Amino acid sequence: MLKGVGVVCFSACYLIALFFEIARLRFSKEDKLLFACSYVVTLLGCIAHAAFLYYNDLLQNDHFFASAGGWFSVLAFAVVLVALFLSLVAKTQFSLFLLPLALALSVVSLRAGNVAFTPAATCIWVRATHATALLLATLVSFFGALCGVMYFWQRNRLRKNVAESSMTLPSLEWLSRMCRFAANASVVALGIGVAGGFYLKVFSGTSSQADLASVGTPCLFLLALLTRFPKRRAQSLDVCALNSTHNIVVCVAMIVFLLFAAFGPSGHWKRLIAPESESTVLKTENEPIIAVPPNRR
Repeated sequence: MLKGVGVVCFSACYLIALFFEIARLRFSKEDKLLFACSYVVTLLGCIAHAAFLYYNDLLQNDHFFASAGGWFSVLAFAVVLVALFLSLVAKTQFSLFLLPLALALSVVSLRAGNVAFTPAATCIWVRATHATALLLATLVSFFGALCGVMYFWQRNRLRKNVAESSMTLPSLEWLSRMCRFAANASVVALGIGVAGGFYLKVFSGTSSQADLASVGTPCLFLLALLTRFPKRRAQSLDVCALNSTHNIVVCVAMIVFLLFAAFGPSGHWKRLIAPESESTVLKTENEPIIAVPPNRR
């Protein structure tokens, strides 16, 4: 049964839910029926997505981060979970922005490659911590950047006394708190991810060849950390705007690093995949030939 669940299943659910969200803008943002339809369809897609990850990643490869495509698919799943949570706690159509992001990440997961990393290059606990921390940093940066854009949008609307549009934005106080939380949380997650990557580079025998992701991520962490140090600020300085800008910059940088790691000529993930001649079979001196599991899709 789980074998039949594919990317088309949950992607179609997310697309239908997005149409419901657009319909809420067109007809009535307070329409409870449209909201219920959107939420239920998104929830069904989330369940199908979870089944897909369970069968194609956990059962086939023993963990969710055995391939670059699996990492992006888990990130898309986490984005949908955030959209479901915010749909209940915030009076804003966050799904209108997060569902297209989840669809884009699902497409990237298909294009990023689904060949499992070689067992020698897969350090269970450290690599899982490294991948999870960077996933959380990326997720938080997405959320922080979205809140940052909403903050500037809402502030500009209030300054110009613009009439309320078809979509109600959260208050500036709520957006300010979320931007501050995202800015701090992204630095912590980035630090854990960088520490895990440093350990893998130095102590696990991983190739020391540098690439944009392995060099840029530590630099981004150091720059982001410096901006979080407590310091005296002028009264006229808008701290909320600084936090919003911080989140947007970190989000853009993370997107560039991730895309280069997945599709660059010397991508970060490509060196974790054995050549085709080695990935077909693994042979030891005293053991028979063992076939490596095929691609997860």
